[in-house]
Amino acid sequence: MRRLVGTIWADVTHLRTISAWFNKKRGLAIGIAVSGIGLGYAYVPILVQSVINVAGWRSAYYVLSGFVIFAAVPLITIFLKESPAEIGQIPDGTKRIQAISGSESTSVGLTSSLAIRQKDFWLLSLIFLCIAFVLHGILPHLVPMLRDRGVSADTAAIVASVMGGTVFVSRILIGYIIDYFFAPRVALYFFALSAIGFFILSASSFLPMMYLAVIMIGLSLGAEIDLLAYLCGKYFGLRSFGEIYGLLFVGVLIGSAFGPVTFGYGFESTGSYSGILFVSAMVNIIALIILTRLGPYPDLTEFPSIRVSDRLS
Repeated sequence: MRRLVGTIWADVTHLRTISAWFNKKRGLAIGIAVSGIGLGYAYVPILVQSVINVAGWRSAYYVLSGFVIFAAVPLITIFLKESPAEIGQIPDGTKRIQAISGSESTSVGLTSSLAIRQKDFWLLSLIFLCIAFVLHGILPHLVPMLRDRGVSADTAAIVASVMGGTVFVSRILIGYIIDYFFAPRVALYFFALSAIGFFILSASSFLPMMYLAVIMIGLSLGAEIDLLAYLCGKYFGLRSFGEIYGLLFVGVLIGSAFGPVTFGYGFESTGSYSGILFVSAMVNIIALIILTRLGPYPDLTEFPSIRVSDRLS
């Protein structure tokens, strides 16, 4: 639960800020910013396992807390600004006349009450609920699953760090790609990789194949937050970005809450992770089917002067 609460407040705040700062290269900016999460996945498992081996699990929590208190908090306090306007700048790729007129700015887009009446809002919610269910479901079970298949604790930590490294690279790569290609199509390709990865894990205990599967799942995990934030801005604008993204993120939270529990129940019921991994692959495929139903990006410049009541009349 602590992880879920921390995830939602952090994502809503910093992704709203990034979207306000960047326009032309928003996808790359989001990818670079959230790639730090993947970098954390890469070094934290090895770091935590090393600290646990030397000083126990309580010390590992103290070390992780130290990173937040002595690194993250000072950086946020000193350097983070909510929007370019605070220091007299405009977002990248935005013409000054557009900034003055209000187009391509934080005033453009749908209100949250109008957004939830759009088909694409509910499609995105379902897509990312399914994706979060499978990707966040396997994360806490990855090392136990590997250990159950005879992999040593140190090797399992290395495999987990490989996933983290893949997430780090994937988030930057995907951020770059979605600035040039239709993001739902990019999502389709990357989320298909995790479906393949789950099928491999459900059927194989061969270590090299498990490495391959983890890399595929890591590529999808790297796409998750990048794409949700980017698509939120593209489909609904920045006018009520925080509210709409927070509502969309409810699906992620639901999937993240039930995924790990379902993985655990699946293992306890059958004595193996193979069944729940196969189910996860099928849920992943459902998300791919829903992805194909997303429409083109709307013209958001019509919304600043349109009231919800006028729009629906």
